[in-house]
Parts: sequence; C-alpha cells; structure tokens
Amino acid sequence: MFRNNPLGSTLVCVLFLLALLACWIAVVYHFSTKEAYELTIRYQGVVNTRDAMQRLVNETLEYSRSNPDIHPLLRQFNLQPRPALAPPAAQPPQPAR
Repeated sequence: MFRNNPLGSTLVCVLFLLALLACWIAVVYHFSTKEAYELTIRYQGVVNTRDAMQRLVNETLEYSRSNPDIHPLLRQFNLQPRPALAPPAAQPPQPAR
C-alpha cells in the first residue's frame, strides 16, 4: 500500500514526527508546571518567614519603648537609627599673616 503511494507514506511520517513533537511538548510542560509548583511553595515559605521576622521586629521595637536597655542591640542590627552626633565645634578663624 505505501510502496505505491509515496504521498501516504510521507503523510504518515509527518504524522509520526508531529506525534513525537507533541509528546516532547507534553513532557516539557509537565516538568515546567512541577517546577513552578515547587517554586510557589518555596516562595510561600519565604513570605511566611519574612512576615514572622517583621512581627518579631515590631514586637522588639514596642518592647524597647518600655525597656531602653535593648537600644544598643537594636542599633547593632540597624533596627533603630543611631543617635545623631553633635556637630563639631566651630573653630575661630585663623588671623591672616
């Protein structure tokens, strides 16, 4: 049948190649969605950790209002601005020689 009809054998080969391409696309899609799902889970973990840290910082800043002994620790981690330094004393102008 195919020996006498070269168009039929060509179309069957094209169909086979398209089927292989479709399988390849399905495999790539499967692994891509799996990776996206894993990244989503990882992202949620990062968001939860960030929120917990922000709550801890807010509670620590609230605690520092009643207990100033914690201020050096807060300054060490840049959670509270450092006290402003006094401007240098103005020196009198040097007399011209």
